[in-house]
Amino acid sequence: MRRAGVWEHSAFHRVFSRRRWDLDALARLWLAALVERLSARKLRLQFVIDDTLGTHKGPTVFGLGTHLDAVRSTRKRKTFTFGHVWVTCALVVTVPFSPRPFAIPLLFRLYRSKKECARHGGDYRTKTEQARELVELLLRWLPEASFDLLLDAGYTNRAVLRGLPSRVRVLGALTLRAALTTAGGRTLRTGRHSPKGAPRGALAAWAEDTSHPWETIEARVYGGLRTMQIKTAEVQWWSVLGAPSIRVVLLRCTTGTLPLRAFLCTDSKTDAASILTGYARRWSIEVYSLRSNILGCVHRGHAWSGRFVARRRAWGFSTGCW
Repeated sequence: MRRAGVWEHSAFHRVFSRRRWDLDALARLWLAALVERLSARKLRLQFVIDDTLGTHKGPTVFGLGTHLDAVRSTRKRKTFTFGHVWVTCALVVTVPFSPRPFAIPLLFRLYRSKKECARHGGDYRTKTEQARELVELLLRWLPEASFDLLLDAGYTNRAVLRGLPSRVRVLGALTLRAALTTAGGRTLRTGRHSPKGAPRGALAAWAEDTSHPWETIEARVYGGLRTMQIKTAEVQWWSVLGAPSIRVVLLRCTTGTLPLRAFLCTDSKTDAASILTGYARRWSIEVYSLRSNILGCVHRGHAWSGRFVARRRAWGFSTGCW
């Protein structure tokens, strides 16, 4: 706003501490302004949902719990930390002054454990239920817009995906244990057609199947054009999405600890390169979470009430995303 040095900085702090305002209403106004800008550039909207852990200690801090720290945990050792877990929905945008995408946080929900809800009151809700609530808000605020939803494996499940309209295209990571079936249904022994296809083998077994060779493609992910080996197929994920067909991409990894990774797109006509490129933009919310924690503007504070905890998170909107 170019008001630094012109207005006293405490005036801006009083907006958050003394005025009456609703966080969701603020997010709706912020989203409307962003959509108006992006519509002029004719860009497809992309939203990412993820959770982030902010370390915090104190015997009476509202919403505090013991949570798994995914950053410091390994496969052999699990690390737990006191703090707040926020389920956050952000809009992914590309700006002229940077080649990488940015996640602009819009909506958030504080995840509270069953034990914490029993102690301070309130209904317990899982992270995926809170994520679906944020998606429903987007559908209500954008009644005619088509948009992408970028999700990691923790949110690519039935609670979030079931019953979404076709105008929402999901690009997400898929667990290798997913029970997939063939697309288009099958004919039973009785001659009746079933909308549920025949069971497919596990994705790990599919990787070893020599009758379906690996393909080599190029996709722009994480800031560069990379050559990757993939297998792709049109399948059903009956237990989660029912009869509609989806596109699954199996990726052979040459770096990292996982030899295989799987991704899905609810639009079965999307090509593999577009799926991988779109999913890679999800990483922008990880950058936002890291910057928010480093700056300390989101999770730190000396007040304990629920109102302060929520407002402290909102204060991180303007500081963490850039």
